[in-house]
Amino acid sequence: MSLHYIIDGYNVVKQASPWLDMPLKEARNSFLEFIQDKQLAGSLRNKITVVFDGRDDIFSLSSYSDDTSLIRTIFSKGQTADDVILEILNNSPNPKDIVVVSDDRALSQSARASSAQLMQVKEFLAKADRHRGGPANPSDNKLSVLEEKQINQELRKIWLKEKK
Repeated sequence: MSLHYIIDGYNVVKQASPWLDMPLKEARNSFLEFIQDKQLAGSLRNKITVVFDGRDDIFSLSSYSDDTSLIRTIFSKGQTADDVILEILNNSPNPKDIVVVSDDRALSQSARASSAQLMQVKEFLAKADRHRGGPANPSDNKLSVLEEKQINQELRKIWLKEKK
């Protein structure tokens, strides 16, 4: 059985470090790169769709807009990302194979009513540690992937004098 992860894009980007302090376009691209690099779909048979509020002509994603990417990116174009996610669920022949990633309470309730699986943002991002052989015990002194990325960004600002 293959799964289809549908991610409420800004719900993740606007609450998870290191994307909090980035400009929106940079945070969005960094998040998509993170998903692909860490293979958060788990299996090549699984699909990932990330839904963002807005229009793609305003928010261009040059590296993630083609059909060769493992991640499908959708912009809601005049409706909310939640509405687009629910539309995908309602049009799915088997919503039980869909995992909705969001901390949005209303979206979670609607997804649950559609028989979709739910995953909290923190749980989804923690998959990065599991896929790279990360700490099995949370008390280990190893950094998470997100912490590593945040440290690298801070060092770039200091050493390379990059701007936010």
